[in-house]
Amino acid sequence: MARILIIEDDLQMLDMLRHTLKLEGYDVIGTLNGDEGMMLYRKMGFDIIITDLFLPDTQGLEIILKLRKEGNKIIAISGALASLELARRMGAHYSFAKPFSIDELSRAVKELLDEKYT
Repeated sequence: MARILIIEDDLQMLDMLRHTLKLEGYDVIGTLNGDEGMMLYRKMGFDIIITDLFLPDTQGLEIILKLRKEGNKIIAISGALASLELARRMGAHYSFAKPFSIDELSRAVKELLDEKYT
């Protein structure tokens, strides 16, 4: 079973993403801040990391830089369109502007897990 980490400071968004991805059969763990997300990543390892770009304790762009160096599959989410483009340039495989289609996010997760992304 694929393991997904979600780092999102909006509790409603985190719960919605976690619930939806669990229904699709994934093992999903969520956290409300970047420091805890990085701790969980180091402790448990994940197949995909979904991160918001603006977090209370760290920037999602910093998380992307750290994780991409290790070859991780990353999806960035944010309400700031300019930041999403930067996230892609820094190594996020996909980026979605809030509010986004959960179907699009699900397709991106499936493609990354199937290693169809190049």
